[in-house]
Amino acid sequence: MRQESLTLALVLAAYFALQVTLRIWIGTGLQLDEAELVMRAQEFHWGYGPQLPLFNWLQLLTFKLIGVNIAALAIAKNACLWLGYMLAYLALARFVPSGDARRARVDALGA
Repeated sequence: MRQESLTLALVLAAYFALQVTLRIWIGTGLQLDEAELVMRAQEFHWGYGPQLPLFNWLQLLTFKLIGVNIAALAIAKNACLWLGYMLAYLALARFVPSGDARRARVDALGA
């Protein structure tokens, strides 16, 4: 199962790296949600309206490391997506029979 986990992690990392590259290449215009995130992720708050602050905090840390730009927005978003898919796969892989790792991959990617 370790080889399958590594393969899936690398394939997903390549996919999300391509997403980041395309987002940077497409242009510098902010979408509505991105513009709101840039405005709200200027400092740490306990909440942002009805939303919990965890993603905004992560985005603020990314802004501190990279700067306020499209790359920082795309990297934080796609890193969270990659982590979500990997955690879903690892959780599902514990419940499927050990010879059926393909099923866990398909289930995690289909979620």
